[in-house]
Amino acid sequence: KLIFNFIWAGKPPKIKRNTIIGEKKDGGLKMCDFKIMEKALKIAWVNRIQNDSQASWKIIPNQLLHKHGGLAFLTKCNFATSTLDLDDKLPTFYKKVLDYWCDFKISTGIDSKTNPENEIVWNNRKILVGKKPVFYQTWYDAGIIKISDILNQNQTFLKWHEFAMKFNLNVPFTTYYGLVNAIPKNWKANLTNPIPNVTHDTTANNLRTSSIYSSLLNTVFVPPTAETKILRHGFTENTIKKVYLMPFKVTNEVKIIMFQYKVIHNVLPTRATLYRDGISESPLCNLCNTEEQTLHHLLINCTLILNFWILFQDWWHQKTNETITLSTSHILYGWHDRTKHWQVLNYSLLIAKYRIFCASLRGDILDFQNFLQFITAKLDILKEIATAKNELPKFYRTWAFLL
Repeated sequence: KLIFNFIWAGKPPKIKRNTIIGEKKDGGLKMCDFKIMEKALKIAWVNRIQNDSQASWKIIPNQLLHKHGGLAFLTKCNFATSTLDLDDKLPTFYKKVLDYWCDFKISTGIDSKTNPENEIVWNNRKILVGKKPVFYQTWYDAGIIKISDILNQNQTFLKWHEFAMKFNLNVPFTTYYGLVNAIPKNWKANLTNPIPNVTHDTTANNLRTSSIYSSLLNTVFVPPTAETKILRHGFTENTIKKVYLMPFKVTNEVKIIMFQYKVIHNVLPTRATLYRDGISESPLCNLCNTEEQTLHHLLINCTLILNFWILFQDWWHQKTNETITLSTSHILYGWHDRTKHWQVLNYSLLIAKYRIFCASLRGDILDFQNFLQFITAKLDILKEIATAKNELPKFYRTWAFLL
């Protein structure tokens, strides 16, 4: 909460929290969500729980969960903590690990991607006897783990006497058939029609904190509200990622990146929005003083801006001998045709838009020569950085034609 209050200076957020925490390619800023991170860190403990080490810290949870087969076995089951009779003495840490692991498996569909015959019978949230999952220690000790263990060669359930003979168990037929009858009907129906190419892996060997965090993030991420508007400019759900990533690829300057981020999300302050919020005395553009200054007007439609972009196109042709025609999409979201100098062109467009915004914000006269001086100063800084990093050859390869 403190971080997001800092971002918006304590004011109502302009972009949804569940958007900002998303990946950059999806329109977010990859801002850490500490609640999700806490869950991811605890879920990652399942790796340690399920390994074969005899670590002393496992003694207490295994003892307190012995009626469920121990901690490691329980994490492999299709359980729900709400239906388990957990010992009150079980430390809160392990309760949270179980809670988060259960929610994670349900939200990501891990336990639903298996054939019914591979379902673990014990502690199963779908196999309830007396509205509770079961764990029969003697059956478990006899090697009964999955539904497949009590099936015959025809994929039908063993008769009671066949079961007793196979596992050398003396159990009441009511107990056996009570368990068989508790198995969901749709699972039974699918026993003879297994799902092809499905493996059942109840371990967490391949799960890392980063992958868990990403999976959890996907369940709460909200696409940017501005995405519909961007798609109307001819982008698709795949190519729109280029729009979101462009400012991060062409510059490392945070101020410029965040400026373009606000343009993309349509939250850059203009005279119209400032007037709406009671900050500006007039919604009129202070560059032309004729029309309301929306984002579209500020960067594209203003008469002074139209002339600015004509000068920009001429300047670019003079420098590169390339003829470009800037559309609304190019100005707002960048040049995504992979021409020879596309990266430098996008950087120049960012700087140009930023200078337009600053001129409007400060009430300065919009002068194309000021833009040229500004970008020259930026290139001098980039050159100094390249010199410090011993990367001058790379700098000249990229920027020499603008110097």
